[in-house]
Amino acid sequence: MMKSIILKLALYAFVISTSFVSCGNDEFFGFEDENNSWINKLEVIRQEKQDMSDYLTVSSFNPEEWSDSEFMAFSAAAERMGLRYSETKKQYEFEVCKGSDINISDTLFNVVNNLFGHSNMIMSSKDTQKKRIKTNNREMWWKLPNCGPAAVAHMGLCAPSYSTAIEKCNEMFPNWIQNGGIPRDSLVDYIREFVYVTRYHSMFFCHSNVVTLNNVVMFFCPQYPNGHIVNVYKYIKWGSVGTLYYHDYSSTTLGDGTILESQMLDIYPFLYSSY
Repeated sequence: MMKSIILKLALYAFVISTSFVSCGNDEFFGFEDENNSWINKLEVIRQEKQDMSDYLTVSSFNPEEWSDSEFMAFSAAAERMGLRYSETKKQYEFEVCKGSDINISDTLFNVVNNLFGHSNMIMSSKDTQKKRIKTNNREMWWKLPNCGPAAVAHMGLCAPSYSTAIEKCNEMFPNWIQNGGIPRDSLVDYIREFVYVTRYHSMFFCHSNVVTLNNVVMFFCPQYPNGHIVNVYKYIKWGSVGTLYYHDYSSTTLGDGTILESQMLDIYPFLYSSY
């Protein structure tokens, strides 16, 4: 009887470990093949320690329609999925292949994948903005490295029109197209042409675990010559992990995404806003 129980437990551990490994990437761990089995066992132990008794879901694919509790469910789901950021690959990775394995809905599973996937697309598209055009013809603007003007034109306070944002960009940075966008250290001066903001490198100014941000400008993704610039509308702190939800109005990567606070480089909240 005892041998039978031990064999069943061993088989159970083996099945779980192979299911997690199938969605991960051994290169992330930085270990040789002979050590992978031990690392897989540690991953199983880590996952089993999580409380997965609560079924997690969200009401829609659009985070702007969520309640605060749904944002928390998103963070909990990302943790159950084994979310991690690979400094080597500059990509977010997951260890779990389907929501039913960790007691979350397919909707929530897909939203987590899609939002972090948008950031992965940006961070992996190193050549997207390297091919420059030599015209300001409006019909060709979709090829412009315009994430900076696009983000400023969608700020939640004192935002200019997109055409005005482009005009100011041309005035301040005559070679911004050829150079890949607005220089990082000049971004604060550019935004202040329209509204006064402060520049932070962390989220310490947020005094709550759930903070609504008024489409404030954020800079991340140092792989680009001048990074990538988006508009943050929500900040969620789950345990020690912060997550930022953003709109990307760039013509090259239009869409919505999320990043972890650890990948945020600069953020520009409005001076008189309370967080």
